[in-house]
Amino acid sequence: MTVQQRRHIVVPIDFSPHSGAAVRWAAYWQERTGAQVTVLHCRPFEAPPAFTMDQVDDLVQQAAQSETRVRDEVIAFVQQQVGRTVPWETRVAEEDPVPLILEQYGDADLIIMGTHGRHGLQRWMLGSVAESMLHAAKCPVLVVHQAEEPPRLSRILVAMHHTERDAMALHTAAEIATMFRADLFTVHVVEPHALHAERVSVPASIDNLPLQHVERSGKPAEQILTTAGELGADLVVMSVTPKRFLDIAILPPTITQVLQFGSLPVLVLPTAVTATGGRS
Repeated sequence: MTVQQRRHIVVPIDFSPHSGAAVRWAAYWQERTGAQVTVLHCRPFEAPPAFTMDQVDDLVQQAAQSETRVRDEVIAFVQQQVGRTVPWETRVAEEDPVPLILEQYGDADLIIMGTHGRHGLQRWMLGSVAESMLHAAKCPVLVVHQAEEPPRLSRILVAMHHTERDAMALHTAAEIATMFRADLFTVHVVEPHALHAERVSVPASIDNLPLQHVERSGKPAEQILTTAGELGADLVVMSVTPKRFLDIAILPPTITQVLQFGSLPVLVLPTAVTATGGRS
């Protein structure tokens, strides 16, 4: 399945301004694809610390009433963000959102999440959920920041790594550029300490779209964000393979810093995504 054929978008929200931005991006994406959108809110139902079996029915009723109330709040929140009623699926669950999405929405084609990013991954909207999703998702994850202006995609920047993942990122970005009629740019950053760094070979076009390539030297995250700003990019596309330390998956520092210090939407492509944008 290609990006242009994406048919299911999942948007986890927590009612913050950052998740509001994610909802607006979902509406923008749906306008171009006709995709089904599921808005998911996970919240715990806190039962009293001690209760008798006679209270179980009352607790079940309270939980059902709470779910109905919160679902109404989700619908109102979405309508407030997009300015209209949309036929989206809304889901309220008392579960951890990461396994819920992976197990029940494993066929999703795109996940859109919001973040403020200013204080690092540990302080993201949804806390560690966003970072866990980037580790575990098998589909692209679009990470967006709070923004007053409406979503738009007119210029897309692809961060090149000089690896086999470049082809995947280029083809995915080309599909999005075609879908949104956007211009496509690439950037490769050579770190100062890199010895005998090879130049990235970038074609003049990809999937019949012209490519404009930029070579930079310096700290990768800093140069990616600087280049995006100079080009007026609306989206950065990056592929990622979390590194492992002992038994813990850790995101590479470049993508962590781009997400932390940048304000642009970032489309993160896990290695499980094939070169055509679908899942392997």
